[in-house]
Amino acid sequence: MVRAHEEMVQEAGAALRHGAKAQRQIHLDLRYVGQEFSLQVPVTLDQLKAGDHRAIRKAFDALYQHRYAHHSPDEPVEMVNIRLAVIGQRPRLTFPSVRRDGAAKPAREREVHFGGKAVRCPVYDRPTLGEGSTIAGPAIIQEHGTTTVLFPGDTCRVMPSGELVIEIGGAA
Repeated sequence: MVRAHEEMVQEAGAALRHGAKAQRQIHLDLRYVGQEFSLQVPVTLDQLKAGDHRAIRKAFDALYQHRYAHHSPDEPVEMVNIRLAVIGQRPRLTFPSVRRDGAAKPAREREVHFGGKAVRCPVYDRPTLGEGSTIAGPAIIQEHGTTTVLFPGDTCRVMPSGELVIEIGGAA
């Protein structure tokens, strides 16, 4: 079983991109002989290396008791599978930096219809908006793939990480 574990660790390590500080979890699928369903019993590498059948059986009995409100300590138990989960930690995500510039300048104007009424609106290019920029609606913010519409009374602020926070007019 220890050899199977080591092979699994090697395979997982080869496939895991962020494996330097990976956490390993070992489970044995155990069941009473003749049963169809098994329980995933957590075990340690030390228990596997030592062949500590008593500790593993004790963990199985405790889990069985917890799950089914009874257990049979005199019944034989069989192992169906050995499972290894290797969980890597990727680097902490960082947001792209946004330049600090509180003055939003429209790139152009466009006629926009709000409630059937044509209104001349400033149009802002999203990539030009810096941290702290504030835009009062009505306005349009355009970027590749999407358009943000600010209705009359809405206010938009550009946060340090670049996301747009919109306060809906009259929603406060």
